[in-house]
Amino acid sequence: MKIRLLIASLLLAVAATPTAIRAQLTIPEVPVIFTESDPSIRIAQAEFAAPADEVWAVMPAVLADLGIDAQVDTTVSGLIGNLRITTPTVAGERVRQFVSCGTNAGPGAANMFRIRLNLMIFVKPEGTGTRTYTRVVGTGSTVGGSGGDGVLCITTGRLEQRITERINDFLAAFAAAAGPSTTASAAVQ
Repeated sequence: MKIRLLIASLLLAVAATPTAIRAQLTIPEVPVIFTESDPSIRIAQAEFAAPADEVWAVMPAVLADLGIDAQVDTTVSGLIGNLRITTPTVAGERVRQFVSCGTNAGPGAANMFRIRLNLMIFVKPEGTGTRTYTRVVGTGSTVGGSGGDGVLCITTGRLEQRITERINDFLAAFAAAAGPSTTASAAVQ
């Protein structure tokens, strides 16, 4: 029942979105934060057959489904995410499962830190479909609270994969609710 209500509200939101706002999702350049200039920051890319306005419409629901509050949501720039995720669980798992922290890189080393995640997703129209760029960066501070600068936590890629899977799930539900005339089928790269 909840998913049907969510799908209905998503369909209404897309239908009610003015064409001028939809057109603003045709951003030609990828923001600099999504370039891999720093080897410790990985950018996950995924392709979807659905148009950018449909992918954009499901993004808040995808993040909410994973337990992430979308604090950054700018339709104009195609960015959505949260710069300060401090909850101990995301997507039903401990945050430490999604990052490797410190010199003992690995999920086990993440147990030694209090982790804060920074998640940003860029939705970019590409031809008749959409490409998303997902950046997850973590910062670990010692559990004992001794201060210091903390350590960089590198993504394991698991959260990005979960996000892509949920986008596919929501697009499929969106397409099913819209009927056979929509082209919201998704493909992962």
